This record gives sequence, C-alpha cells and structure tokens, in this order.
Amino acid sequence: MEGSDTASGALQVIVLALTRYPEVQRKAQEEMDRVVGLDRTPYEHDIKDLKYMHAVIEEVIVDHSQR
Repeated sequence: MEGSDTASGALQVIVLALTRYPEVQRKAQEEMDRVVGLDRTPYEHDIKDLKYMHAVIEEVIVDHSQR
C-alpha cells in the first residue's frame, strides 16, 4: 500500500510526542471528550471542532519533517 509507511511513521511520531508531553495529551483528550463524547469515535464532521488536536498533529508533523 502506497503511503502506509508514511502514515504509520507519522502516527508513531505523534504517539511518541504525546507520551513526552503529558500535558498536551491531557488537553487533547479533554477536547476530544468534549467534542466527540465517550460513546462514539470521531467522525469527519468533528474535525472542524478539534482545533487543538489539529494543531498538535500539525506541529508534530512539521517538527518531525525538519529533522
């Protein structure tokens, strides 16, 4: 599958970053719980309301790509 290595690598970097910065993980989880709730998984229409999560992912990807 094309791109699966890239996606897998990006996910690994994001998970590593969240374990290194538990306060960021906590804030991202709070936002996810507030926007999505505890009884379902996120849907595409939730993305517009997950601003902190989006910023975290973008920051990690940009930081990692500069290394």
